[in-house]
Amino acid sequence: MQSRTSAALGVAALMIGGLGVAHGQARDPCTEAPAAASPLGMLVNAIVQQQRERACLQQRQAQWDAYNAKQKAAKEAAAADAAQAKARQAQADQAKAQAQEKARAEQAAASARAARKKAAARELALAEERRAAESKRLRAVALLQAESSPDNHCRDPHLAKAVMDGWNGLDAMKQAGVKAIDIEHFTTITFRAESVSFSCHGVFVTNKGWKIAGTVTVRRNIANEAMFVWERDASQDLSVYDALPPADASSPELANQTKVGDQPAVMTRVSADSVGR
Repeated sequence: MQSRTSAALGVAALMIGGLGVAHGQARDPCTEAPAAASPLGMLVNAIVQQQRERACLQQRQAQWDAYNAKQKAAKEAAAADAAQAKARQAQADQAKAQAQEKARAEQAAASARAARKKAAARELALAEERRAAESKRLRAVALLQAESSPDNHCRDPHLAKAVMDGWNGLDAMKQAGVKAIDIEHFTTITFRAESVSFSCHGVFVTNKGWKIAGTVTVRRNIANEAMFVWERDASQDLSVYDALPPADASSPELANQTKVGDQPAVMTRVSADSVGR
């Protein structure tokens, strides 16, 4: 009887070993073992239950460790990706900030250049205006000086009347019905009493309401006959004859001057530029 029991136990041990190998190779130890139909199978199941439980626990622990390792790796990979993305974003933000700062600097420099250019242009324009105003003032002063000069023979009423009569007697004037009724700013360009020749410049005021700037010249032709010549100015800009701008204390015409040694000339020649031609 005892030998039978020992033999049964040996067979059970072999079966347990076989089941363990089969379990390790194909069967999940955490699944319920199939019910045994024989007393021997029930005995084997009872014997190997503890081994199955230990194997199941080891399998579950291995699965949990693998899951945790996978989660940790995924978390670390996500953290690394996030760190890289953050670094890339920081670099992009820095590059954008640098580009914006560069653009602002360039804009500021361009604005400064434009402001300097505008200021220089404004200063140049003001300087041109000052030069033009001073040139106009000097021309007007020279004109007034020429008009009031004692050598301005053209302002002599008899000579001025003769000029007006000669001007009105020109064929073109008579045909157009134009007459000079006054001469403004009449100045002497040349005057030679011995040859009864002269040249006068002025603004001829006509009965039509026109004002025409020009020069009248009386000279002798080859037959010693008097010639009356009228030449209107190419430019009819009469602004030089406008009212004089106010002079300041630095104006040279306001200074007291005395010249010693030269005798005043009886005949004078006033340059065309100084009388506003």
